[in-house]
Amino acid sequence: MAGVVALGAMAASAPAAAQDVPGRNVRDAVPDGFLDFTRRTDGRIHFCLNMASAIVEYDRAVAEAIADSLLVPPNFFEIIDPYMSPYPFDYRFTVGALNLFVGVSNECDALMGYLLPAYGTPPEWLTVTRPYLIAPTVFAVADPAYRRLEDIPPGMRIGTGLGEPGDATFRTYNNTRPASARWRRAVTPSPGDLVNGLLSGEYAGILIWEPGLHLALGGDPPEAGVSLASTPFSVPPLQFSVALPAAGAYVRGLLDQAITALEADGTLRALAIEHGIASAD
Repeated sequence: MAGVVALGAMAASAPAAAQDVPGRNVRDAVPDGFLDFTRRTDGRIHFCLNMASAIVEYDRAVAEAIADSLLVPPNFFEIIDPYMSPYPFDYRFTVGALNLFVGVSNECDALMGYLLPAYGTPPEWLTVTRPYLIAPTVFAVADPAYRRLEDIPPGMRIGTGLGEPGDATFRTYNNTRPASARWRRAVTPSPGDLVNGLLSGEYAGILIWEPGLHLALGGDPPEAGVSLASTPFSVPPLQFSVALPAAGAYVRGLLDQAITALEADGTLRALAIEHGIASAD
């Protein structure tokens, strides 16, 4: 049975000094009364799940597989922000760094779905495992005549995700081309809007994280008339790991061993296919 951590409620009740402040140490911004560092000794691994993520059920299944491989029963806490609705088929947390810090400190031995930074390192209050899911950014098209980005006539709209690595990479590449050879970049924060725009013909192609594309199309993009085309640039993949409080280095080592074993025996791949975020091909 899962508990619920309504982190948005914590933010609403916290004094102004405890709100997220850019450039400040998150720990210093939280009043002591909001924190409980008591470690649980009930013989279970307490996993927190990001309920805003489109892959939350996959994350839950991976956590169960990790716990099973370690012969330890799992317990789940669901991280929910009651004030923010997630974008369809997105993976990001809707809670801020401060609220996430409070939730992890108080409830979690392990936080599923933590996105490893493409550059730099995680915050000092976290330690992270190796990734259990590496999700590529793909270029999807609905016109079979488009087999590569260069097949799309200049001036047509290419959909990208706001703040996504695919958007930054595409923008840089597009700006290197002559003005007359550029495509029109269309940015949206919602993976669901990207897919809808592709299917409606609003976009000639979209750059999107592959699990989001699969989920938006019922796990079978070809059946929906969507295929993948090549690009002349590569996009760093999204890497999802398990995050733990900084004091949890020993547990992190155990989780790393479990993730390595689950990857080697094909369990992670099988779970990705089962939950519709990867193709069996």
